[in-house]
Amino acid sequence: MMEEESTCPTLMADSEDGNRIFMECTDNGEQLIHLHHLGSQAVVNLRGARVISYISVSDQLGVIWTPPPSEGEGGIPIVWPWFGAHPEGDRSKPFHGFVKNRMWSIRSSKVGVATACEPVTIILGTSDDESTMQLFGHSFDLTLSISLADRLTLVLKTSNKGIDEFHITAGFHTYFNVKEVDSISIEGLDGAQYIDFADEKQAKVQHGSLTCTGEMEVNRIYSSGSTCEIRDPKLERKICISKQGSQSTVVWSPWIQDNTELSEHRRLENERFHGMVCVETANCGDSDVVYLQPGQSVELIASISSSPI
Repeated sequence: MMEEESTCPTLMADSEDGNRIFMECTDNGEQLIHLHHLGSQAVVNLRGARVISYISVSDQLGVIWTPPPSEGEGGIPIVWPWFGAHPEGDRSKPFHGFVKNRMWSIRSSKVGVATACEPVTIILGTSDDESTMQLFGHSFDLTLSISLADRLTLVLKTSNKGIDEFHITAGFHTYFNVKEVDSISIEGLDGAQYIDFADEKQAKVQHGSLTCTGEMEVNRIYSSGSTCEIRDPKLERKICISKQGSQSTVVWSPWIQDNTELSEHRRLENERFHGMVCVETANCGDSDVVYLQPGQSVELIASISSSPI
């Protein structure tokens, strides 16, 4: 497939009703793709193919939490081809894989007709090279389709381009913007089994809504393919996360209420974490490893929308 040349700044595509895709170059050399669809907006950094902003037409509030660049992660990092530490315990290899810091290329872009409810879509891609062979050892092609309309939809497609089988774990490590994490509830996980990484990896079952009280860090992998909903009464909205091709939901909230024993640096971090929660679409449980034969492909899909409550 012919890849579009990344010049900057440039209007990549537009329509008569105002939908458009354009590229911005920042002062620090980052290339940002802006997607506009009626009143909805999204911004994607080509470094890591990371969505760093999403504003829904329904409430005009930031759905995605992103701190200043100097203060760490945020947005929607792409976790691939392993979730967490390297599966063989090799600490020299990056946590959560290597594509979240890799430069991606633009494969294609399309602006649909807003009045026909057609989305604006950008497709980004990356594939194996000498550096990835040292980390992963397999030939692959990876594309991320990002579509914006009344919701934001991400489709991560993994293709095995080699001659040997390989296996992956993967996920969208999505940071959501909330008013106060201890005032929200997360619906859709009732009855799901989970591993509690904040409590010695004990196996547990969720009963009712999930809340983040701040008594301890929340760090859980749920065995669930269900749709989740973040209900935020203080922002008077709910965020819906539906998914396909995913059998794990990760919930992470590092905020704790009692910060008296934290260092000054960690206390500042803790203050910021009060306004975010991660609800991650993933395949990262022991039974969720994805095996791909040569020539096979698999998709991981997440769709995010926001509406008033």
